[in-house]
Amino acid sequence: MPKRSLPNNYKLDLYLKVSSLNQGRMSVKQYVYKFEQLQIRSGFQGEEQQTMLRFLRGLDPGISEKLELQTYWSFEEICKLVN
Repeated sequence: MPKRSLPNNYKLDLYLKVSSLNQGRMSVKQYVYKFEQLQIRSGFQGEEQQTMLRFLRGLDPGISEKLELQTYWSFEEICKLVN
């Protein structure tokens, strides 16, 4: 069976999805899961600060504002604080 290749823009599409992801009506748990899945599927391993900013940008503004009062140093710490 021949190996199927992915379209050239597949990773770019995934990166755009993770960059523009918003929590919307998703629960925080669903948003974290969706964000992590898109990160994994895209294979994008940017700096930790970029990952945190992308995540916070899509998070519900009310939750994001509460995080401003907290101290965190990693994406994992943010996930623990919002859950």
